[in-house]
Amino acid sequence: MTKNETIAQLEKVINQQTFVTTRIKNCITLKREQEIRNIVGSEEEFGKFFYDKNNRFEELLNSILYDGITKYYEEWKHQCHRIYGVYLADITNPAKSKFNKITPKELDIVESYYDDLMSIHKKGVVHFKTAVERLHALSEEKFKSPQ
Repeated sequence: MTKNETIAQLEKVINQQTFVTTRIKNCITLKREQEIRNIVGSEEEFGKFFYDKNNRFEELLNSILYDGITKYYEEWKHQCHRIYGVYLADITNPAKSKFNKITPKELDIVESYYDDLMSIHKKGVVHFKTAVERLHALSEEKFKSPQ
């Protein structure tokens, strides 16, 4: 991919991650639990793109930045799974999974998980913005695949 394509795709998956976070919030705060089923799996999109060796992010970003993004993404994804697990009996097969009955205590727990998710997401966004700025600063030559 070219420099501009790489940056555009990275921004797209960053926006997707923010969208997933917002949808989770809506499921919790607006009591739209049934939508959780439609969200499960979409938290993986960022990782599929970011970890793809063909995109060479480990090489293009310095190791501290790459590792920081990896850390925040994995923590964010873990929190998503914790939230899904409160609502669904089996998050590995959301289409066929039954919904758990949510008690007021479990609702408090899921809201706590969401608060943690937002904290992680905000920290991750700082790293994402830094990554985009770093990619903008690199020359087009850096994006060419080594032969």
